[in-house]
Amino acid sequence: MKVLEIRYSDGNVRRVEFDNQTYKVGRSSHNDIVIKNEKVSREHGHFTASGGVVTFFDRSKNGSKVNGKTVKNSGVQLHVGDVVELPGARIEFRGDDMRAGAAAGPMDSKVPVIAAVSFLAVLLIVAALVYFLAYSPKGEYDTVIDCCEIANFRAGVITTDVLGTVTVVETSTIPRIPDTKFGISFDYEIKNGKSVKYHQEILYPYIPEGMESQVSPDGIFQLFPKENRGIFTSTITADKGTFAKVFTMDAVYPVGAQAWKIYLDDELFKTITFVVVAQDLPKEEVEEKKPVKRKRKPRPTDIDEGMPPGGNVMPSGGGTTPGGSTDPGGSGTTPPYDGSGTPPPYNDGTTSPGGSGTTPPYDGSGGTSPGDSSPQRRGVFDLLFPWRR
Repeated sequence: MKVLEIRYSDGNVRRVEFDNQTYKVGRSSHNDIVIKNEKVSREHGHFTASGGVVTFFDRSKNGSKVNGKTVKNSGVQLHVGDVVELPGARIEFRGDDMRAGAAAGPMDSKVPVIAAVSFLAVLLIVAALVYFLAYSPKGEYDTVIDCCEIANFRAGVITTDVLGTVTVVETSTIPRIPDTKFGISFDYEIKNGKSVKYHQEILYPYIPEGMESQVSPDGIFQLFPKENRGIFTSTITADKGTFAKVFTMDAVYPVGAQAWKIYLDDELFKTITFVVVAQDLPKEEVEEKKPVKRKRKPRPTDIDEGMPPGGNVMPSGGGTTPGGSTDPGGSGTTPPYDGSGTPPPYNDGTTSPGGSGTTPPYDGSGGTSPGDSSPQRRGVFDLLFPWRR
């Protein structure tokens, strides 16, 4: 049994014996060691004994002193004679319980026999306990602490499906790939039906620039860069269910080993370690873009100067006049001019629209037209609209 000796400021002395358990100290009456002092936090800290090692954890706002040195929000291993000083009390670790027995008298001859029988009895009891722990059926929960019962604790890389179901792949090595999710998950049942305070302390190898404290709907994450430490606090309110704390990896997350200490209602529940390993993402292959050859648009066909609307040819070119006739009078009875200067005969065998005489061809030289003795003058307007002459 481990022994703590408590000396209060009013002179009272109290002796506490404990082994493989947690002893809480604070101002609130639900603590195992109650110190009525306003400078003492409601839940100031606690003592733990595990594997023969006694440790004091400070969880207060003002801190504590261990052998004259201030300790705040961290744990210190105690040795025999170490003193924890709190406002209004002085707690000394006295080691194992070594109370002096009565003075030894003459040795009885039956003592060796009794000792041998006792030793065999102890061996049988130990063997029975080992068999019971190894082969007896286990209950629904594999961990029981003051506030709740816990089962299926898992830590590692976390994946979430479309229905929100969390799956944890247990591993102690996390690759530093952005958007990788990792953390813990466990099933729990609260004993008294009250909410439980979740407290997670993370000890980093270093805290890089760009890493900041955060406030999210599921809790508060606060960083202490000078101590390379972060604290996440939340509340577990349901009587029974599953709790999961998921972190998302980013490019500035510290590489190296880190320790997570998980407390439920200020009671140390689990300590786990992770190693974050830097890992470069594979470079994406970039396809070489080939230059696009643009086809040259065909140039529009040049239109001969002097072409009237509708595609008809002026008489001087030997074609047809607008309206489809070749006769200046527009009778439409003669074949088209061929540009030779002599119009072919009309239907009656003559070259004159009247049936007699000859008609000089139009050659665009400014001559006279049939029935008109005045010289013919043609401008651009006349070329484009010959029917308006």
